[in-house]
Amino acid sequence: MNDIENERNLKNAIELGHDQALNDQKGNDVFLLGDIHGDFTAIYKWLNTFCKKGDSLIQLGDFGAGMISVEKIEKLAFAAKQMGVKIYVLRGNHDNPEYFNLSVKVNDSLEFVPDYTVKKINGLNYLFLGGAISIDRKKRKEGFDYWKAEGFVYHPNQLLKYYKNIDVVVSHTAPEEVRPFYGMGPHPDLVNYQKEDVSLEKDLKEEKDLITKAFDIVKPNLWASGHFNQ
Repeated sequence: MNDIENERNLKNAIELGHDQALNDQKGNDVFLLGDIHGDFTAIYKWLNTFCKKGDSLIQLGDFGAGMISVEKIEKLAFAAKQMGVKIYVLRGNHDNPEYFNLSVKVNDSLEFVPDYTVKKINGLNYLFLGGAISIDRKKRKEGFDYWKAEGFVYHPNQLLKYYKNIDVVVSHTAPEEVRPFYGMGPHPDLVNYQKEDVSLEKDLKEEKDLITKAFDIVKPNLWASGHFNQ
């Protein structure tokens, strides 16, 4: 892949952002939806307004798993099944990791996808890379809205196993090349959080460097992420 192709792919990833769709030759769409933190209003909006039978929706993390009731999740899964739509959920920092070890199941229409899983959706191979560090982790309650295993975990051997066959990477945090800080700046409260969390800056930099290494290995045609919102 040459520099021009790389630049075009990065531009596509940046422009894709939240709440966008990809489609295949059959007219089936794959919608990418950003952080919702347990508020399913946006998902129901997409289901009822834009989705049709055969479509898929990938939620890019911070679904709210573990922070909302299983009954609420089951209701959403039932609605998706009635429409013939498949929902894939990526692990975010505001999701209980236990939901993503295949121990929590609802129905075939809503799936919590483990990290480093490759899903073939509408003819394209999607690699799921979950996790991110919460900048306000010191203010959260462990087991309620914070989990120590929240961060991105770097497994280069897994990446090397799949990288030649990946079309799209979906992640929660993002590599340096596609972070949406152009003109936006870092989170306005970051300096204050760093005062109370002495290792935060170091941990965030390490995570950014690791997810960037993942980008350098895979170099997909498209990379989409959530997490960065104000």
